[in-house]
Amino acid sequence: MHDSSRGVRGAAGGRRVRFVAAYLSTWGGYRITPAKDVAAKFKATYKETPNGGVPYGYAVGEVWGAVLKKACDNKDLTRDGIAAALKQTTSASTDNLVAALDFSKPGTPATRQVYAATPDATAEGGVKYVKPLFEAPEAKEYVAPHQK
Repeated sequence: MHDSSRGVRGAAGGRRVRFVAAYLSTWGGYRITPAKDVAAKFKATYKETPNGGVPYGYAVGEVWGAVLKKACDNKDLTRDGIAAALKQTTSASTDNLVAALDFSKPGTPATRQVYAATPDATAEGGVKYVKPLFEAPEAKEYVAPHQK
């Protein structure tokens, strides 16, 4: 992980923050084209300052789109059919807006990868990336409470 010895003041309400582990891409997007595309579409439509909720919401829509496509392929759009399609989803991709997600193992995190970013009041969205998607050894070894 990135560790700034000075920290960043101001971007986190006046407190010093060394780094942030983010589960999603933000506006800076670490050169991720989909993040830039989502930002451009948002800016073209709204006057508000963008925040992390927009790329997250877009990514969630992409994931549910993949699950619903699987349910359609299975010809079962019932509640049980959609739940089954979710469990069959082993690699829901959002073009790196968030890490690829695997919902096939109940009780297990869908991903263990994160981006590393640091708060930056001058950066669009308030954070600057310092590391692309990665999986820390601790995350890899972690056993979730309901993991089988």
